[in-house]
Amino acid sequence: MRVFLYPLGFHEHAAVRLLVEYRASRDDKLVVFTCNPLSAGSRSAFESLRAVAAAQGFPEPELVLVNCSDYFESFSIVKKHLAPLTGEFVLEIGTGPRLISHVVTHVLMFTRRGFTVHYQPETGVDAPTGVSAGFLGVVLNGLSSSEMEVLSALGTDGASIAELARILGKSEKTVRNIVSMLRSKGLVEKSGRSERVFLTRAGRALVA
Repeated sequence: MRVFLYPLGFHEHAAVRLLVEYRASRDDKLVVFTCNPLSAGSRSAFESLRAVAAAQGFPEPELVLVNCSDYFESFSIVKKHLAPLTGEFVLEIGTGPRLISHVVTHVLMFTRRGFTVHYQPETGVDAPTGVSAGFLGVVLNGLSSSEMEVLSALGTDGASIAELARILGKSEKTVRNIVSMLRSKGLVEKSGRSERVFLTRAGRALVA
């Protein structure tokens, strides 16, 4: 099951695009967060979203009200609400109250949930993009010097484990362990029978 998390302002269009892009079904869950008290604009947007969900076979949206003037109270509300939920979390960012977007992100990171942040471009023209929790963890916690050495050594053409060991002056076993850690963080990938190692887009961003 996927759990879609959507900060709601006065428009529901981005939520609909998100559900369409991920091919959401009634087996998934949609949690909508907005400010308390509920404004007329947000109420109207939520009712429109509920109608579209019913017509298109999307999950029934659940509304959660938070205090948008108090970060810590909002954190507590979101944390308690997400506690019993399991699955793959997808958080929409780019629309709705900014405080809610930050609070939900922080709760997901604090509770060590696996999640993807889905950025909806404000231009209305550019394609949406997603960022994994693993990359956000790297941004927050950084990498070891050994991990950065491997990323830097890969360059644009990639390298085999043996080549990396020779370049870095490390044993192949050590390099293999480092590469395994980097793969778990979504920063490198292996390709071909030789298991040549390449940087992912996230990995390239860190060494550019």
